[in-house]
Amino acid sequence: MCYSIREAGEGEAEKIYSLMKTVYEGIEDKSTFICDGLDVVKKHLSPPHFGLVAEGADGHLAASVFTRVPGEDEDNLGREIPLFGAELDKVIH
Repeated sequence: MCYSIREAGEGEAEKIYSLMKTVYEGIEDKSTFICDGLDVVKKHLSPPHFGLVAEGADGHLAASVFTRVPGEDEDNLGREIPLFGAELDKVIH
């Protein structure tokens, strides 16, 4: 089956969350996957953050990934390098 990768829309949070729950429920070692709550999924699909999905021709989601733009947040990993000021706005994780 062929898949296309595209940006996820904010309205797809429940569909993505359902996929995440299905994956989590199906793995033996639960420590290898964090299944965030629906509220976190919604947050990561709202600007400035974004998500990507792999979708089959039939519309079935096969995978998702979130990208977070932390900006000045304390958990910005750019602080570990260390980056400061405007440079922190370039960090995505």
